[in-house]
Amino acid sequence: MPERRVVSVNVGRPREGTWGRETFTTAIVKEPVAGNRRIEGVNIVGDDQADRTVHGGPSKAVYAYSMEDYAWWSQRLERDLPDLRQKRRHPFSPVVHPDGAVDSRL
Repeated sequence: MPERRVVSVNVGRPREGTWGRETFTTAIVKEPVAGNRRIEGVNIVGDDQADRTVHGGPSKAVYAYSMEDYAWWSQRLERDLPDLRQKRRHPFSPVVHPDGAVDSRL
């Protein structure tokens, strides 16, 4: 079995956004954090969701997304996506990026 490791943990808080003339609240913008992060209640510490009717909750505190899927999206969108191993802001990035397929050990 290939080695599994977390490449990046990203968190964000709800903020106002605009699209055209629409103003809305979103927490889609996530930024990478260094070091260990605790999972408390329905979030990773420092993270939150804007609309808990469709996001978050006890069974959705952590969202794991494999690097293979991230590479697939890069190819599908025909553009490079941010390198998640670099600790800089990644708009529209998932919260946790494991190298390899997601398994129950995360």
